[in-house]
Amino acid sequence: VYKSALLEDTRASHAAHHNHAYKRDDPFWQSWYPPNAWNCKCRVIAMTEGQLQRAGITKIDTPFTPNSDQDWGYDVASGANYAVEENYYQKAILDTNGKSDNISEIVRETYKNNMRELLPNKEEVSAFVDRALSKNNSENLRVGYLTLIENEGLQKHLLERQPKSDLVAASTGKIRNLRTHIESGKSVLSVEEIKDVLSRIQKPDEVYLDEKPENVLLVWNSGADKNRIIVQLDYKKNKDIYNAIRTVQKFGDMAFSDYVIGKKKL
Repeated sequence: VYKSALLEDTRASHAAHHNHAYKRDDPFWQSWYPPNAWNCKCRVIAMTEGQLQRAGITKIDTPFTPNSDQDWGYDVASGANYAVEENYYQKAILDTNGKSDNISEIVRETYKNNMRELLPNKEEVSAFVDRALSKNNSENLRVGYLTLIENEGLQKHLLERQPKSDLVAASTGKIRNLRTHIESGKSVLSVEEIKDVLSRIQKPDEVYLDEKPENVLLVWNSGADKNRIIVQLDYKKNKDIYNAIRTVQKFGDMAFSDYVIGKKKL
């Protein structure tokens, strides 16, 4: 729901959208997600269908005029998509944390099902990695959600820590950092292995917690060679609206044993 500040200096175009409700994937947010102009004080709140009805707010499905303020020179779409999801997560998961009533359970499960629908398929992940390795573009891809990772110990830990964001995202910059090591022969990770683990963020074989920097380590067995592939998530970096994949590494059995010393297995 778009909330205008409704101050004396609020732009008429912004005030006109006050209490307008759009679905989180509506094209409206591509140019109107606030702040969407200089000194804009508008905001967005996430609401369920029931909350909209009780507040007397009607969903807007009619065409709109794209925001074209001359003093706002960049596209807000990519951050807007993630921020809308963050608001939804706050309402559906954090606000119902510890509640065991049927309505809270339904809200949580509905949220998880909605997020599963947003996850990329293997072909989309593969194309993302190929783009990252072939050109110097700047792009993020959602690859998972903390609440969907299948590990009971991690889920109990998340209920206690309540990270700001649920989204797990990979950036082309981090993937490109691996390219140098692959081309120089310093990395034992193949491109196909990178694609594979990014497609399976929700189903690691093991999960460890590195408590000092508060990173989550997702671990997969890489096959008959007994190597382990580790994805490191920085899930407590408060300035980000997603949990960033920091590194993707591959270890032999002995090196892995040394690496996880002092880390808590969940």
